[in-house]
Amino acid sequence: MCEGSAALDLDALRWPDSKLARDAIAEAHDTLTPHIVEHSVRTWVFGKLLAQVAGIPVDDELTFVACMLHDTHLEHPTPGRCFAVVGGEHAERPRSSRSEEHTSELQSLRH
Repeated sequence: MCEGSAALDLDALRWPDSKLARDAIAEAHDTLTPHIVEHSVRTWVFGKLLAQVAGIPVDDELTFVACMLHDTHLEHPTPGRCFAVVGGEHAERPRSSRSEEHTSELQSLRH
């Protein structure tokens, strides 16, 4: 269990700038409302902070992509399916810009 407090220097925060990350940002902006995009960014920032406090190494790019796309089906659900499961399936689906390595790493992020 982690105790105490922690801080993340937002000025030192480096956003992933790979093609994969840029594609995830573009897709998030194309499919989500601004409020959900902002929630997705906060999810990544808070997750990064929690991992830092716990001393858990994370792949910034893959975690960023997963956070940006994790709610892609929240606002447009698939009838009879959990939006979180459908969004996770969508995020792990290979794209032309993703390698098989990235796809398998995204799959390992699933709960």
